[in-house]
Amino acid sequence: MKMSSKSLILTATATLVVIVIATYLFFPLAELKPLAEVRRLLLSAPPSLKAYGIDIHQTSVSGVSSGGAMAVQMHVAHSSIMRGVGVIAGVGYDCAGSQFPLLTRVARGSVPCLAGSFGADADFSRDRTTVAAAVPGAIDPVSNLAGQKAWLFSGYNDGAVRRAAMDAVAAYYEDHVGAGNVFYQTDNHAPPRTDHR
Repeated sequence: MKMSSKSLILTATATLVVIVIATYLFFPLAELKPLAEVRRLLLSAPPSLKAYGIDIHQTSVSGVSSGGAMAVQMHVAHSSIMRGVGVIAGVGYDCAGSQFPLLTRVARGSVPCLAGSFGADADFSRDRTTVAAAVPGAIDPVSNLAGQKAWLFSGYNDGAVRRAAMDAVAAYYEDHVGAGNVFYQTDNHAPPRTDHR
């Protein structure tokens, strides 16, 4: 039996009402007092963060695998406060293509981006950067990347993020920060093979 979304919402709401009534009936009000304190804490303004005297313009970002992909996005989007990036087994800027429908982005992110194939290359990332830069406030000016440092790593046994994907990242950064500012480590066995054939 299929339920319509309206029926599902109605059922969920009714279930929550029953839970609230049961809680009120079976627990004395005094025992619910700690919940009032939790509610007060949740609704109060968060405390402000302490200042640590860090120069925001000396920021760098790095990550591994999906974190490496996120590091590239963060570095390009906020290049005005960055001084460099470290990427271990990541993928290029907007590799999945934010302009595509969700299922297409998932498909691109699952295969071409990780393999560095089917248009998931440095040219695609350069084009996506140009598009994003044309939208006011979307990303910082790409010119901020010039002269920054990029440290990149791709292990030749990596079965998940292939060398071609990291080659695309390297080519992208060579174009934007300058080839002399890109250190690209590729002569390492990492990660170890997990199949025991």
